Amino acid sequence: MQGEIIRNEKNQKEKMLYSNGDLKKLIIPLIIEQTLAIAVGMADTIMVSAAGEAAVSALALQVFWLAVLVLLGKLLMRRAEKKITVQGG
Repeated sequence: MQGEIIRNEKNQKEKMLYSNGDLKKLIIPLIIEQTLAIAVGMADTIMVSAAGEAAVSALALQVFWLAVLVLLGKLLMRRAEKKITVQGG
């Protein structure tokens, strides 16, 4: 029983793509990247708001279409993933 548990744990570790240590190394860069992305978005909004109402409306329209295209891309990707056939060993 004990040996079986140890073998199962070893098999699970072999199946993992990244170790916990690898993932922990990525946390700080990811937090920094997300913080910078938010800061850029805020800066864009502040700069455009000084340009006037028409500029803010144009920016909102662009963001809307960006969201639509991203969602469309995700939908197409999910449909494509369902049709993937893996060949070989």
